[in-house]
Amino acid sequence: MTEYMDLLEDVFMMEENDPAKISILERVIQEADSHNDIETAIEARFELIETCNYTGYPKKVLQAFSWLMQQYETGNSEIDESQLFWCYKWIAEQIVTFPEITKEQIANLLSDMKEKFLACNYSLKPYYKEMMNGAIKMGELENAKLYFQQWMETPADWMSDCRACEVNAEVEYYLFAGDLEKAYQVSQPLLMQTLTCAEVPHATYSYIALALLELGKEKAAEKCFQKGYKMIKGKGDFAAEIGNYIQYLLKTEREEEAESVLKENLEIVEKIDTTIEKILFMQSAYPIYAKQNQQEWLEQTEKLTKQLDARNGNDYYSRRLNEIKQMKRGN
Repeated sequence: MTEYMDLLEDVFMMEENDPAKISILERVIQEADSHNDIETAIEARFELIETCNYTGYPKKVLQAFSWLMQQYETGNSEIDESQLFWCYKWIAEQIVTFPEITKEQIANLLSDMKEKFLACNYSLKPYYKEMMNGAIKMGELENAKLYFQQWMETPADWMSDCRACEVNAEVEYYLFAGDLEKAYQVSQPLLMQTLTCAEVPHATYSYIALALLELGKEKAAEKCFQKGYKMIKGKGDFAAEIGNYIQYLLKTEREEEAESVLKENLEIVEKIDTTIEKILFMQSAYPIYAKQNQQEWLEQTEKLTKQLDARNGNDYYSRRLNEIKQMKRGN
């Protein structure tokens, strides 16, 4: 057995979603490609996609997926179609998060996803979910409403996400639409952890904590903070949610705790890809950066916010940042 195949075996013995896998898998892929070992190159890329998807490095996901899709489109029978199409949902979710990727590029990829799902007789429920997700990420309320309705009305099949993820997406929609009470109501099985998966309710608690605070339910909000933060501390793929907890602590007049949360997570967040999630973290930390006179961070946050809005053709993220700047602790 060649050395790179030994390395791949080592990867399978490591902890699930360990970021240390990434550099090893990249080496395996490079070696497999150089030996024209397509089978190993496929296996390593699928493993890389899953690892990067759950550790905050989606750019590497795009590169690996593009190679796999090219193999699939040229008729390589070694590609597991169902595994590839499951990954397509992750790609559709991630592509909108990069400020440098245009709306046209996003639309083209989602159109291709739709065509391929139809051709294989898969339900379009995942497609409508990602169209809704994209509209939310781009601050487009009317489009989000339209695709939410289509998503809810389309029957599921085995290619659809698990029930926990589906409910969490519904919660995120209601929060985006401003219906905080409905979001809280829908989130109950997640908050009670009767529905769970790899990222739920990890992500849910942070959004509901802020919603409950706005609704005046301080005790319930604090429970969400106490349960939720420890689930995502130090995990770069939850950058936006960690930012929510920074906001929560600032709003509840716990500035030292907010600074501590920022300090505990800053190193890992700085390392991950610059996506909407990372930008949301930076926006949430803006009051602390301002207090510390961290001009470079402040300028970078402003720059990335403007870049996102320019791509989206609106001022959604600028308005969010302005609200955080004007935030009065204790409100």
